[in-house]
Amino acid sequence: MGHSIDVQPDLRGDTLSVALGASPHDVLVVRSTKVNADAIHKAMGLKLIVRAGAGVDNIDLGAARARKVAVANCAGANAAAVAELTFGLMIAADRQIPQQTADLKRNLWRKGHYGDTAAVPAPRGLRGRTLGLVGFGRIAREVAALGQAFGMEVAAWTRSGVPATPGVAACGTLAELAARADVVCVHAAAPEPLIGKEFLASLPSGAILVNAARGSAARAPAV
Repeated sequence: MGHSIDVQPDLRGDTLSVALGASPHDVLVVRSTKVNADAIHKAMGLKLIVRAGAGVDNIDLGAARARKVAVANCAGANAAAVAELTFGLMIAADRQIPQQTADLKRNLWRKGHYGDTAAVPAPRGLRGRTLGLVGFGRIAREVAALGQAFGMEVAAWTRSGVPATPGVAACGTLAELAARADVVCVHAAAPEPLIGKEFLASLPSGAILVNAARGSAARAPAV
């Protein structure tokens, strides 16, 4: 009660800086909008920046620290949604759903083609296969639970080590994870690329790779 809310979702770059400098705001809430040093230094009365999502990589933390502006995010708020999307992508890849949809839009019905192992990778299903998780934060743990519900074996790797989790095998290296996984899902926020030629070469033939990491964390070298 008594708060004033200023909703301007189209503010970006210089326009954000101008808006923050034109009138005082106590709290700034953004999603993917970049909050750079200029915007933070020009902000009048700003006390808190909230990222309405995971991570704070779109906010200049050094500038916020210098101005004594607190920064927070909503870690885990979208974990279930991202996990469900991840499984949707896994199933779509296994069942060749995008390709079949494209055929249907061209008035082609090729049911036999997508069941012919000589023509395209035949659907293998997920039950009984091994799900490898790169990263084991909130989202990956949700994906692990869904994988177990689908009857999959689950393995995971993180740089800090996977905590003991029922039904989840901890891998000591990325290469170990790649060698045992039929499906790999990337959920790690990393400053350096994690998936490269060596990792891809270690995957079993016909493996599925789903990249569900955020923005810059999802970068991979050219292969």
